[in-house]
Amino acid sequence: MIKKNLVKKERLEVYEPRKEEHEFPKGKLGLVLCSVCNAAYYKKSWHHNLRNYKNLRENLPIKFTVCPACKMIKDKQFEGEIIIQNAPAKIQNELTNLIKSFSRRAYERDPMHRLIEIKNSPRGTRITTTENQLAVKLAKKINFDILVATPEMMPKLAKVAKILGPKGLMPNPKSETVTTKIAETVAALKKGKAAFKNDDTGNIHQTVGKVSFTEEQLQENIQVFLTTLEKSKPAGLKGKFISGITVCSTMGKGIKINR
Repeated sequence: MIKKNLVKKERLEVYEPRKEEHEFPKGKLGLVLCSVCNAAYYKKSWHHNLRNYKNLRENLPIKFTVCPACKMIKDKQFEGEIIIQNAPAKIQNELTNLIKSFSRRAYERDPMHRLIEIKNSPRGTRITTTENQLAVKLAKKINFDILVATPEMMPKLAKVAKILGPKGLMPNPKSETVTTKIAETVAALKKGKAAFKNDDTGNIHQTVGKVSFTEEQLQENIQVFLTTLEKSKPAGLKGKFISGITVCSTMGKGIKINR
């Protein structure tokens, strides 16, 4: 009978410096806590606390990380943006308080909904948020004229499509409000860019201002629109391109303009 020599192998373990997340074992049903704002990720969503979960086990494994909102703020990025132009100076403080109050209530409901910055400049008030949904709800609260979104954000706007659609505010690729070039599009819109098209009868309906605009602002907008319209005249079209002009307020009586 031949006996084999049994050799006991020893495994050399190299220990790395321990971090916060190493103090707790990983697990599929564990908790993820934000090390910056203490938000908790559980059951596919972020929460301020987990007091409402009565069946939560006490020995759940925990992992520390940085939540998407805190990471976005740290990296100086944003998902939602609102530009408010021509707001009267006398309501600026009231507008700022409204934005902060609404954003604070939104944050209390969802820790990922946060107001990043309110920046006032001669060109207008710029508001940035961590969530595009928050920007849409905030814009609905303070009213807005144009909404620009990236293709990735369009599914998130489906929840408010019934609100934006009837008002003509839903982003659309045809109007170039669905784009990956957000900065360039916003810059063009700030300069007064507007899209227009004729209906089946050849009429063009175009907004050129609001009641709050001054006479000079309305006159400038109308003149720019007519000049742009004349430049778009097809080369093969002969005769008069613009046959008539009528100006009116919303649901108001039309006033014909002699030109």
